[in-house]
Amino acid sequence: MFLRSKKLFVFLFVILSYFGIAFMGHSAGATVLQNSTLQQSIIIDVRTPKEFAYNSNPASINIPLNELETRLSTIDKEKTVIVCCASGRRSALAAAILKKHGFKNVVDAGAWRNTV
Repeated sequence: MFLRSKKLFVFLFVILSYFGIAFMGHSAGATVLQNSTLQQSIIIDVRTPKEFAYNSNPASINIPLNELETRLSTIDKEKTVIVCCASGRRSALAAAILKKHGFKNVVDAGAWRNTV
């Protein structure tokens, strides 16, 4: 019984540590946003329209990740582009896509809450 609860404890510790580190890793996005000129930036939320409608930064626009490459022409390359999503995984992919297509000023904010 003790061995089983010890394994459960270790498993929960590892899972909680992972999410804690992942959350802390994206908090840097909030600092970047505080220092940037938001009026000259575009905040793109790459979550699905349903996720975006549920809760989002009012200053952001919704371009789902699966539509990003087809909508690149609608994004001003001269402005800083800040990308966000639910946890930071899709925003990291979005940032890579934008950089691949010549966007120079791209900030991966991680979770959309970092843009508020």
